[in-house]
Amino acid sequence: MHMANYIMKLAQNVKVRQRFDLLSLFF
Repeated sequence: MHMANYIMKLAQNVKVRQRFDLLSLFF
């Protein structure tokens, strides 16, 4: 198993979610 790749993907997903949450606050 490639735990590093899995964690990286989770981190990217979290960042994207945070960005959309911030955008939803403004719109």
